[in-house]
Amino acid sequence: MLPERAAHRRERPFDSLRSLKEHSSLREHSSLREHSSLREHSSLREHSSLRGHRRPGHPAYAGLMAEELAHEPDAHRYVLRIDDRLASVVDYTVLGDALSMTRTFTNPTLRGRGLASKVVEFAVNDVEQNTKYHVVPMCWYVAQWFDEHPERANLLSARSA
Repeated sequence: MLPERAAHRRERPFDSLRSLKEHSSLREHSSLREHSSLREHSSLREHSSLRGHRRPGHPAYAGLMAEELAHEPDAHRYVLRIDDRLASVVDYTVLGDALSMTRTFTNPTLRGRGLASKVVEFAVNDVEQNTKYHVVPMCWYVAQWFDEHPERANLLSARSA
């Protein structure tokens, strides 16, 4: 288990059924089966929103996470960080007057939330506003993004100075 996950798990008191049984307000009950629902128990009601949310990438945390988009030119990549942790990245290579987007990656625990789309859009906006490069989508995801955003197709052609 990663140290940061271990620290995260220690913060939540109701992480497993065993910890529920050990909880002081439940000790007087001979069995948890007496309760039709754990959420009905008054001491658990406030914690029911945490039940099953094992990682910061869970949608319930979406409004609480700080997102930061950045260009890291020394590493030749654009990144999206969530709570200072790398969430999604677009790698690129500069070839003459072209910026070739070669790879898109999203942390597996955070996939399916549109994070790659956010970082690709940020990268395309940055290329359009701050450079004279045109984009070469070598990564299948970037090519798909351009298919879904035909209004940005002008960046696929060589741009005049």
